[in-house]
Amino acid sequence: MNMKKMSLKKMVAVVALALSGACGALYAQGNYADVIFQGGSVIPMSNTDGARIMLADLAVRGDRIVYIGTDRKRLDLLKGPQTRTINCKDKTLMPGFIDAHAHIGLYAATRLMADLSGPPYGVDTSIAVLSNIMNRFRKDNYGNTPPAVLIGNNYDDAYLANNKQPTKEDLDGISKDFPVYVIHVSGHMGVANTAMLRLLGFNNSTPADVIEGGTVVKNADGTINGLLLENAHLLASDKAIGLLEQSMGKDALNKKMMQYLLEGEKLWFKNGITTICEGRTFPPLYDLIRTADSLKKLKADYILLPDFDAYYQVKNNVVNNNLGQFKALYNNYGNRRYKVGAVKLSFDGSPQGRDACLSYLYKNPPIGQDPATYKGRLEYQPAVAKRNVQAALAAGLPVHIHCNGDSAIGEALSIFKELKANNQLPQTATKNVIVHNQLLRQDQIAAYIDLKDQVMPSFFPIHTYIWGNWYLSTVLPRERALYICPLKDVYDKGIPFTLHTDSPITPPDLLMAVYSANTRKMYRPYGDMTVLDSSSNSQRISLYAAFKGITSEAAKQWGEYDRKGWLIEGHQADIVVLSTNPLDRRVPTKDVKVEFTFKNGEQVYPDL
Repeated sequence: MNMKKMSLKKMVAVVALALSGACGALYAQGNYADVIFQGGSVIPMSNTDGARIMLADLAVRGDRIVYIGTDRKRLDLLKGPQTRTINCKDKTLMPGFIDAHAHIGLYAATRLMADLSGPPYGVDTSIAVLSNIMNRFRKDNYGNTPPAVLIGNNYDDAYLANNKQPTKEDLDGISKDFPVYVIHVSGHMGVANTAMLRLLGFNNSTPADVIEGGTVVKNADGTINGLLLENAHLLASDKAIGLLEQSMGKDALNKKMMQYLLEGEKLWFKNGITTICEGRTFPPLYDLIRTADSLKKLKADYILLPDFDAYYQVKNNVVNNNLGQFKALYNNYGNRRYKVGAVKLSFDGSPQGRDACLSYLYKNPPIGQDPATYKGRLEYQPAVAKRNVQAALAAGLPVHIHCNGDSAIGEALSIFKELKANNQLPQTATKNVIVHNQLLRQDQIAAYIDLKDQVMPSFFPIHTYIWGNWYLSTVLPRERALYICPLKDVYDKGIPFTLHTDSPITPPDLLMAVYSANTRKMYRPYGDMTVLDSSSNSQRISLYAAFKGITSEAAKQWGEYDRKGWLIEGHQADIVVLSTNPLDRRVPTKDVKVEFTFKNGEQVYPDL
């Protein structure tokens, strides 16, 4: 062919034909897409996404996104005989949601217990209902045989009649003969019957602070009432699970836990979550997830946070430090479905349980506490808290610190500020995180600005929906309750943050977290208030800002922004298909449905 004599127009046509033939040959060799999502809207969640939403098609090959756009000719080249096409008309594609903080292993464990959830997720609204649920659970699982232990989970005194906290006498009404233990929705406290207290060695002469970092609560007359806080609660929980294991047998218990873990994974997928967090990984949960992975049963990516106190103990000035075993797993999936993301510490309790550590008095303290002095308390003395953070950092691991009250948040921020000033706070692949931040004060936000290269806040906005009324009526001074979870002030200062559900404290529903961050509506209005917000200083954020907290910002928190959290060619094919545009305020975000979830290009919800 004489190219010199060919017109420019003809030359372009010949080159286009040649390229078309080359592309056709290329795709004929097996490079077709496996799945094409066609005719829908795409919200990429990229930082450069000015439009925020666009009509586009998306193609997946293997575990990667290979095309996003509107070029139908290119899309046709990707379609092969085996390509599956999903009609996404009127639907919206987003990156798979990412757990910033939850507890899937704890979810599996709670399946072994009676569900005592109150509204809006359950029916437990009184001590009588609680007792009925426990008795029915006993009959369904044990028949007429007395169980070794009977455990209930997620009771919530905020929704019980007269806000009555259960007592040992209430649980003795279920049984005086075998141990009964019920766990609070916060996960930071529980109540034991007399038989359980006897097994623990607790009685009226037991000092309230017999357990370091825990409390055996007493009535005003000094008698033990059954309520156990923090480390005293953890001791009781471990004892109860131990009794369950003895009665079931270790193999049977492990089999059940494996079943419930995998059912939990399906529930997370149903909610559009493709990267799952076990945010306080005790040794049995670590072994469970590691075993599930070795058996090739896991499909999601799992991020584990070993519990500091489980792997680092000091007794009689002798340190037993087992944190080093996690360094090779830090931010490294390898050929596994899990990695270690950080070490978990807890500095205080929860505001709904009224054991978060505050700088001011509770409006109404819990039973056994002095209204003139009670502000909650820190789980560690300041010197010990700092030592623990440094020990984790010395092992090459960042930390996630549970802090709800402003005093606990202040303690964590103070430690980070001091370490940074002394050049002892390295930049790590995953972020150090202060988890929950419910009662973050306005004057504390500046510290996050100074620390934002190394430290990130993560928020639990569903608190405003479930417990807004409880905070206003019972727990906090009004001005503190209205400012809980101050997302807008944090966002306006340019501080990156994530959102979480803390499941199983609440279901793993990140769309509900987005809804709460955007509306701050209360499930149960307080007086004439339906929104937990101040008209003069609203803390509501936009839907788009909230969605960043469960996609792109969550990917940054976990050091995975190079492949997750936003939709672009070459990234992992972690994709959620929603029933409608979630940025359209005409449909409340909590009512948007997950239609499909794809993990690494494989449909994981609904089951095929």
